Amino acid sequence: MTAIVLIHQVNAKTEKKLAFKTNEKLLQNRRQVRTDFERAVAEVRTEKERKFAEIKRTEEDKKQKFSLEEERKSATKRKEARQVAVTRNTSSKRSTYTKAQPALQATNGAKIMTATAYTDDPNENGGYSVTASGKKLTGNEGKFVATNDYPLGTKLLINDKEYVVEDRMARHGMIDILVSNKQEARNWGRRKVEVKIVK
Repeated sequence: MTAIVLIHQVNAKTEKKLAFKTNEKLLQNRRQVRTDFERAVAEVRTEKERKFAEIKRTEEDKKQKFSLEEERKSATKRKEARQVAVTRNTSSKRSTYTKAQPALQATNGAKIMTATAYTDDPNENGGYSVTASGKKLTGNEGKFVATNDYPLGTKLLINDKEYVVEDRMARHGMIDILVSNKQEARNWGRRKVEVKIVK
């Protein structure tokens, strides 16, 4: 009887030890699982932050490249406009044959100027197809004029029609009106016009 009791006690102690070891192992496994999970979450977070930083850097690079390209285009346009202005002021074929005359003052505050006409033909414009302000000649017939007597961008009323000064010519005291073709320029010829600033 005593032997049986002892055997039962030994078995109970063994079961307790086994249960303790099992519980301890399960606890360790849970800790390991949690550690692995936290590490995985941290890695995912780090990867997301890296990708976000990379995307942001790429966008900033694109913006910088775009800004540099726009600045380069703007500088090129300004340079071309300066070259056009210099060429027009020194060697424009369309105006060297005319003699500059001083503008007369009209009674209504306008000027009486000698007006000629020109086309978008580069041969008439020192080899250029843009105005001194850098705008295209083609498509702006009847809108632009060339003169050295007013700042670029000035709006003028010439014989009751509105134009914008976007071009230069070789002489002062005259105004050149951009027209559609050579025949129209010949028909225009050389005439006196009333010029008034549009305010």
